[in-house]
Amino acid sequence: MDVLGALIVVAAAVACGGSSTPPRARDGGRPDPPVLIDPPVAFEGHERFVAEIRGAAEELTGASVTVETGPRSSLEILDVQCDAVRCGLLARVHDRRPNLGKPVPAPIDGQTEVLLVTTARGTVHRGLLTVLPLDALRLAGGAANATGGGLQMASSVDVASGTSLRAREDSRPLRWLLFGPTRIAGAIDVLASGSQGRAGGRGGGGPGSDAAGPGGGRGDRAGGGGGGGNAAPGENGSGAAGEEGAGAAGGERRAPCATDFEADDCGGGGGGGAAGHGGAGGGTVVLASLQPIDLSGGRIVATGSGGLDGGGGGAGGNVVLAAPSIAWPELIDVAGGEGGTSGAVRGGRGGGGFLRVDVPGVVPLAGVVRGPAVRVDALDALTSAERMRLEGVAEPGATVVAERIDGSGRVEATAADDGAFTLEFALVPGLNRVRVRSAGPSGPMQSLTGTSFELVVREGRTVPVGGLLDCVRLAEGS
Repeated sequence: MDVLGALIVVAAAVACGGSSTPPRARDGGRPDPPVLIDPPVAFEGHERFVAEIRGAAEELTGASVTVETGPRSSLEILDVQCDAVRCGLLARVHDRRPNLGKPVPAPIDGQTEVLLVTTARGTVHRGLLTVLPLDALRLAGGAANATGGGLQMASSVDVASGTSLRAREDSRPLRWLLFGPTRIAGAIDVLASGSQGRAGGRGGGGPGSDAAGPGGGRGDRAGGGGGGGNAAPGENGSGAAGEEGAGAAGGERRAPCATDFEADDCGGGGGGGAAGHGGAGGGTVVLASLQPIDLSGGRIVATGSGGLDGGGGGAGGNVVLAAPSIAWPELIDVAGGEGGTSGAVRGGRGGGGFLRVDVPGVVPLAGVVRGPAVRVDALDALTSAERMRLEGVAEPGATVVAERIDGSGRVEATAADDGAFTLEFALVPGLNRVRVRSAGPSGPMQSLTGTSFELVVREGRTVPVGGLLDCVRLAEGS
């Protein structure tokens, strides 16, 4: 069950009388039946929340939708269109509440917004929408801020120039799911230090020992440790080869664990040990935003560390960026660390890391894997059209697939040599929630950008799956 679906029962229960404010009765008689809002949950900071309103026992053509909860409401209605059966809603969800200090909100943190649907006959139906709070992250003052990583959902992010965010040792990958504006003028630092990894990067091997985990270089006291691997294999030491990294085969790029939000042990492989320790692998950073990301003046560093006394260098880590558009930073570095030397013994250099970008525009970076990304500014949130034209960019030669989240409506196309693709997707009446995936030389990838995010709950843990394209199809002429 997805996190939105998990709250449907709660929302429905409130709508049917669980609220302390019961439905208003008409002329002293029975209350008008409530309407259902799908999806029933929104997040603070969401600039383009799209929902379907349905379930009224009368025609909705010409109906209006307003917010009962008043000027302090977090919901700003941008557009409403109705046909006989349903209304489509486009809204902006403002961040009105103080930060709670929670990386991921719980259902109990939600605030109920009451929507009033007034029909052409003057009948008023009430619908309930739960708005979950998200923190607005602000880092300033030139300070170095430590983080333990993990999933962080935020309404907006601002990291000021001269300010850094650095992963602690033994921390989890840093993965941010961002609903609103994002500006990073400072530094995000998940580089390895010594033989200890950060943000999912794997540690280097001890003296003469192999580095543990996928991509670990082999240890050799006499011959030099092999470099760790990731997107590319590490180099041989003086007689000890670094193994290829997770998902890398013969140096080919493969999509690693970076976008598996349940994988905490995810980063560059450590170097093998020799007389000294091998270097550690760089960590993992994922920035996925529904709004443009401004990285101008910023830096993201996920390099592997160098080996000591003949130890192999650690591999570079993983950086994934996904947004409708990106203002590019001064530096993104996923290089492997140098092998250490001890007399004539030299450890192998760590392999390079993985850089994936899901953005439909031009990417002025070398060695980038292009994840599928659709131009969302060309999409109508509310439409009477029977088809939705999806234009975007993916990995050249990849098979790009679009389908609704229940697997229906599947269409596919092949990305051209420049990565461009076009899909004509048939819409069904009501809410359409569409995911876009690709399968190409770098393996299968689901787009991380769109107009909303697909979230699921596994073992009580909220897990992002990818981006979604949301729109409501209404009858022609509505």
